[in-house]
Amino acid sequence: MTSTQGTLEELRALTEAGVSLTSEISLEKVLQKVVDIGRDLVGARYAALSVLGPSGEITRFITSGLSAEEREAIGDIPSGKGLLGVLLHKGDSLSLETISSDPRSAGFPPNHPPMTSLLGVPLVFRTHIIGNLYLTNKTGERAFSDHDQELVRLLATQAAVAIRNAELHGRADSVARLEERERIGMDLHDGVMQSIYAVGLTLEDCSERVNDHPDEV
Repeated sequence: MTSTQGTLEELRALTEAGVSLTSEISLEKVLQKVVDIGRDLVGARYAALSVLGPSGEITRFITSGLSAEEREAIGDIPSGKGLLGVLLHKGDSLSLETISSDPRSAGFPPNHPPMTSLLGVPLVFRTHIIGNLYLTNKTGERAFSDHDQELVRLLATQAAVAIRNAELHGRADSVARLEERERIGMDLHDGVMQSIYAVGLTLEDCSERVNDHPDEV
């Protein structure tokens, strides 16, 4: 597969992810879709998603790549220490080739599968961190790339809107709810515009390569 074809496949996957996420109104299903899509998008062995409560505590922790038995053996959801705590409060993406080499790492609980590389991206909704998406163990590579990080950041933008949308569906009908849905529609529009901008960049690249590589373009 050429680089241009790969880029178009990724854009297609992001577009389909956005449609899939925003068409789902069950919060639990949205959360599971986010981690599953993220893991597939960048070729990670494991993925997890933390959702924060009003006080900044982790209220939900959804995983992908672990069997039900493995998840149960790990025990309670994490409390947000070590690198998870860094991601919860710093608000920036974090990419590591080896988790254990970072001095902020607090290690893993018993029965936790071994994990090496890490890519963590915050889910931000209107300047507020509402959760974090974690990808570990990049398949076939020592670490996640900058390109992987950008893809996951785009996914996180769509995921944050979808999560808030699903949460809103779970509340009682009210005028406030209708107004909030209108605002979420605008947020979704902004996310779609990001994808369109990415397509535009790809087309610009094609125009520069068409003379030398017409078949590929």
